[in-house]
Amino acid sequence: MGVPRTLAAAGPLERVTDDRWIDVGPAEPSDDGEILNVRTPDADVTVARVGGAWLAFDDECTHHGCPLHDGVLEGATIECECHGSIFDLRTGAVLRGPATEPIRVHAAEIRDGRVVVRPGER
Repeated sequence: MGVPRTLAAAGPLERVTDDRWIDVGPAEPSDDGEILNVRTPDADVTVARVGGAWLAFDDECTHHGCPLHDGVLEGATIECECHGSIFDLRTGAVLRGPATEPIRVHAAEIRDGRVVVRPGER
């Protein structure tokens, strides 16, 4: 996949359905390997396009807190650029250390052509 494209959310994020779902942006057009980092007062979440779906996860590596949106996305895994920890974005599991704790993954879905994320919910 190479180095992922990282995009910041444009403007204030819209809340969807209830105050826990965050509108990340349009679901299309996008390519596998695209990464979006979303910062709100309540969450710092990253979403990645993998196999035509969006996966949402905490942006912070559990080893030393490096931002995962700067990492290398390969399929459904991301490698932290700081020390090389690799995480499974479907489960949050550590596939290679030095990290020993998993990252949190979050519910993500498409509603009305928009990607929405519910931080803290799988």
